[in-house]
Amino acid sequence: MSEWDWITGTNPRVLLSFLRGRISERKRRLFACACCRLVRHLLIDERSWEAVLLAERYADGLATVAELSEAADVANQIHLDMDDRVRRLAAEAAFRCTVDYPEELWQLDHAWSDAALATEGYEIERTSNLSSEDTARMLDSWAEAWGGSGEPVGWTDVNSEAEMATILRDIFGNPFRPVTFNPAWRSSDVVALARGIYDDRAFDRMPILADALQDAGCDNDDVLNHCRDTNQPHVRGCWVVDLILDKS
Repeated sequence: MSEWDWITGTNPRVLLSFLRGRISERKRRLFACACCRLVRHLLIDERSWEAVLLAERYADGLATVAELSEAADVANQIHLDMDDRVRRLAAEAAFRCTVDYPEELWQLDHAWSDAALATEGYEIERTSNLSSEDTARMLDSWAEAWGGSGEPVGWTDVNSEAEMATILRDIFGNPFRPVTFNPAWRSSDVVALARGIYDDRAFDRMPILADALQDAGCDNDDVLNHCRDTNQPHVRGCWVVDLILDKS
């Protein structure tokens, strides 16, 4: 993969494959959870949403393995029992966030595809302008089209894969341009801002963080531009915030 492929890639599976063996479980889990946040409206059983929140806490060491395992059991049963195909996919994504056994961690890398498919299915429902029976038949054809690929097939204008690939880059940065963070840039203002952004999900403060970093002597364009890019969605696990807070 070239740097251009990384920057422009729209398939998270390809990007994750390139990163294999070089990324932490924490960041993989936070990416899975971020994808689930995009389908929050499709998690009709609140216990699925609670499982996502628990998985986020676990990623930060704020929940135990036992708690995660219990959430996984509940989330798994929810998606297995659900008849609605679209919302079952969202529930399955939530379940994948909660896996806790080393041999099952590959499931974290598949949460995005369940969430992406759920998004595409929902858009088909929302825009079909057909009767419920005809919409159901369309969804049957759609499910047959993506089949075992586990990836959206482009039946709607919404490109959920590309959206999730953008989130992935927010978390993992650019592996072709690794940033060595100067400890001098961690001024008290920078750290306090980064901590507040992380804890409160206050990503609207990212441009303010860029100003604080610059005041602390940061002259790295990749860092500053990432903070100031208003077209870039930011999520928990954002590579710049993680560098400041010394999280891997």
